[in-house]
Amino acid sequence: MFILTNLKDITILAPTQFDKDFNEAIKEYINQKYANKVILKLGLAISLWDIQKFEHSYILQNDSNAYTRVFFRYVIFSPFIDEIIIGKIKSSTQDGIHITIGFFDDIIVPSHLFQEKSLFDEKEQTWYWEYQTIVDEQDIQEIRQEMSPKSHKLFMDVGEEIRFRIIDKIYIDNNLTNMVKDSDQPSSFTNLSNKNINENNLPNYLGNNPAPMTLIGSIAEPGLGLLTWWT
Repeated sequence: MFILTNLKDITILAPTQFDKDFNEAIKEYINQKYANKVILKLGLAISLWDIQKFEHSYILQNDSNAYTRVFFRYVIFSPFIDEIIIGKIKSSTQDGIHITIGFFDDIIVPSHLFQEKSLFDEKEQTWYWEYQTIVDEQDIQEIRQEMSPKSHKLFMDVGEEIRFRIIDKIYIDNNLTNMVKDSDQPSSFTNLSNKNINENNLPNYLGNNPAPMTLIGSIAEPGLGLLTWWT
């Protein structure tokens, strides 16, 4: 879920910061620039881990700022393809459900990646799985005679804990001119993703203002879905 990534950047310290401890000033600059920002093809930057090396600082002509090339390691939130994660349902639409894991909310499970016979309740504005049960011999006989088996509506209510599999990561730059999908990594569900996404062909479930990074999940297999379904 989290990776440690080597990065480098040129930090800029204003003269008003010269009285601060140099290391602390550099760390503050890096965290202000990177923390809670999405790095294309990497993931969501969480926190500075450590600084590996400084190069010499320099000041440009007609510029009083101090410039320093810094090599550092940063903690990145970047779930791998096929990773199983537990979160909570944040909201539901006809296109699917949105999930939060607390510090990250841009997780979507599209409706075509639900359990079979999942339906949207227009009145309740929520999804449910119509789970069919076999209780006794009479149920078995009814199924054999092609009669309707017994079923239960298992609702996916907001706030419920849900287990899902990551099947894709979609990165979008600020101008929606460069969309990158992480489907290069092997996944048993990769074939369910749209590999031809571009700025003129956004899936409905991404909405009109897609986030810089969106995780696409699936609950279309046994063991996935609400935790209460399998306990």
